[in-house]
Amino acid sequence: YVHTYPDLPGGWPIPELAEYYGLKDHMSISDPYDWMYGKFTDETMVKMHAMADVCLNVGHEGMGLATLQSQSCNVPVIGLKEAGTEEILRYGVFVPIGSTIQTPDLLVKALPSPENIASALYAVYSSPRSKWAGGAEWVKKNYDWSVILPKWSKFLKEFEDDLEANCVSSA
Repeated sequence: YVHTYPDLPGGWPIPELAEYYGLKDHMSISDPYDWMYGKFTDETMVKMHAMADVCLNVGHEGMGLATLQSQSCNVPVIGLKEAGTEEILRYGVFVPIGSTIQTPDLLVKALPSPENIASALYAVYSSPRSKWAGGAEWVKKNYDWSVILPKWSKFLKEFEDDLEANCVSSA
């Protein structure tokens, strides 16, 4: 199952790549309309993550929600060792950056090498499932609303105080 937007401008042509590599009949791709407009309930998302053997998240998802969701279901994550992934991946395997490309929209994207992804998959599958069992507790301890909201409230208050102290009012 591939939970992605398959035709994102500047993104990877997932359906075409699946066809090229002979994977089309062995996978399904989510309907972008369904997930972009909230047709997947929280319960459905939990089921999707929980039934996975591994979450391969070596793209550029921003916050890394899939990484946290998978770990919260005790599913190991293979993540690209860059940006925010280094902060949120605790139960999985990091894949080093293999190369970079510049996209037509002038972004530079880090890419893993296929060999490193294969090595990471082997590391996950050759490890006992119990190795990844702490993910749910770690996510709850560090990313539960009761933990996150006070941090955001403090940050926003400090930001507001800084604005008032250092910005010139137009009034």
